[in-house]
Amino acid sequence: MGNNTEYKMLSDLSKGPKRVVKTWPVYFVNGYRFHTRKHSEGKKTINSGVCVRGGSHDEAENDYYGVLEEVVQLEYFGEPTKRVVLFACHWFDPLIPRGTRLLKPYGIVEVRHRGKYNKYDPFILAQQAVQVY
Repeated sequence: MGNNTEYKMLSDLSKGPKRVVKTWPVYFVNGYRFHTRKHSEGKKTINSGVCVRGGSHDEAENDYYGVLEEVVQLEYFGEPTKRVVLFACHWFDPLIPRGTRLLKPYGIVEVRHRGKYNKYDPFILAQQAVQVY
């Protein structure tokens, strides 16, 4: 990219997203088909479980688990069109043993659904999501 192209891109992003957003009940990313919690209600399978891997892929205590509430696409001004898809999630407390429990012999992480994550940080980039059950 040349300097003019980079400047134009930053200039477009600095104006913020357009006020109109698109939402979907189902979204395909990273080889997974995600459903929002509301879309999964009454279905035989639930595809609304989300995991965001922490800094170390070897340690489960760095991972965050939640339920997908909404899929939102932001679009920014300018050409070419710039889009970002965000997942709004309800997160569970990631701390072991308060919110999660690691069953090492089986490679399973149990999540206490009553343990809500208290910080308000619901959004992740869709590309960060891994599906969990």
